[in-house]
Amino acid sequence: MKYRRPGLLGYPSPNKTIYEQQRRQLAAYVIKDVLMTAGRRISINAGSVRIGNRLISFDTRTRRALSKAVYGRVFPRIRRGKFFHYTGIEALENIAASGELRLYSLRKRMQAPIEGELMNLARIEGWNGLEIANEDPDDPDPPGSNMFYTSLTQGDLWGFGAIRLRLRVNTIEKMGQLREMQYHAAGDVTLLGRINAELDAENFPPILPESSYRMAAYSVPPAFQNETEIRLLYLHLGGVPDLRRNDGEFDYWPVRLHTSNRVTDITLTGIDVNSEKALERVRKVLAGTGLSAIEPVLVR
Repeated sequence: MKYRRPGLLGYPSPNKTIYEQQRRQLAAYVIKDVLMTAGRRISINAGSVRIGNRLISFDTRTRRALSKAVYGRVFPRIRRGKFFHYTGIEALENIAASGELRLYSLRKRMQAPIEGELMNLARIEGWNGLEIANEDPDDPDPPGSNMFYTSLTQGDLWGFGAIRLRLRVNTIEKMGQLREMQYHAAGDVTLLGRINAELDAENFPPILPESSYRMAAYSVPPAFQNETEIRLLYLHLGGVPDLRRNDGEFDYWPVRLHTSNRVTDITLTGIDVNSEKALERVRKVLAGTGLSAIEPVLVR
């Protein structure tokens, strides 16, 4: 019996103080049991549990451990690697002239609701606050405005541009994060969803792991699965210098190539093109810039 476990004997106790302690213990058991079934062991002391009206919260140690347990395998982090970034001639001109790669605001992708940016996982988990329709028009920092990304891949996706940058990306001890995009369909039940369903069965409010907002930026509908995207994402938080710029329409975060910085280290190791025409155009763009030593390669 689930109530015949240490800390739950006599549940529910008529003593208010004992009952509240039992509830914290029961919540800890419910969460740990679901995680254990999923192969994720975690220690949750009842004293670390705070049961509020809307959410269950935890002390710092448990909060971080829980976030890692819930999201660590669903959204595995890639520390470094070699990737492709597909682009066009105009974007390459900006890169060559500035020596920078732009991480664009996620708001740019959110302009096309069909892509489900931020909202895909939010809808599955019931996080209504991330819905564009629910945004406060007077909010100067709506959801996604402090997230900056660029799309990478390790596959052949020439439909995304005639130019392919070969990048070596390192996020070890950096604030940017590399993760493979996940493709969740409506109706999918996530590990977090299973935990919250079990909590609800015991009349508890849900949990919301601390990295949920960031993880929502790594989930889109299955229709985009063929893109095999690996996303480099930087979440700008308060207290850190704000270096964002604007291209006249969207904000972006500049990352200087071949230079160590707090977001990520990116080295451009080569440039591929898919046509003779693109080859000549790229050579002209690179001439006289800091990237002139790179000889573009025609890939057929």
